Amino acid sequence: MSTMRNDGHDETVVCFDCGSSDVAKALQQQTFQYGNGESAVNLTAEMPVYTCKTCGYQFAGPEADDARHEAVCRYLGVLTPAEISAVRESTGLSRIQFAECTGVGIASLKRWETGILIQNAANDQLIYLMTFPDNIIRLKRRDHFALLDLSDLSSGSEIASRHVHSNHFRGKCIQPDSLQLRRAQRFVL
Repeated sequence: MSTMRNDGHDETVVCFDCGSSDVAKALQQQTFQYGNGESAVNLTAEMPVYTCKTCGYQFAGPEADDARHEAVCRYLGVLTPAEISAVRESTGLSRIQFAECTGVGIASLKRWETGILIQNAANDQLIYLMTFPDNIIRLKRRDHFALLDLSDLSSGSEIASRHVHSNHFRGKCIQPDSLQLRRAQRFVL
């Protein structure tokens, strides 16, 4: 008899063909196609395959989808769902806090962590950068309404020192020397 994990619970595996619970589990290398048409590639993943000892029927459990998903992530060069979860958990942030800190949608983060979707390269890079604690600190301290002083980009100075104070009028950032600021200062309700 074999058991498989399903959402954190052990379940007895039953043969889909005959209903027997006398099932053996073995890891096998399986090749599958990723993509369509001429751009399709064959990938290999090691996944558990269950064999019914009563009727000989073979089938893969839900872990097979996870193994295929991980193989696709490796092929694309992006973090796997387990790695994304590990990065977030290493920050000590909840899913909501991590999403707020990075600007990533909570639903997207959950889909990436559970393997429903694969993140694009830009979001993968952002998650990778969260493995460095100083980047989390920078994002938490960032003033989203401050203007970025781009004049010293080539000097190699820290980006945190590049922020300059800005003024806001009707939700827009305006430069202190601009005509809009002078008008805003004279504006009276």
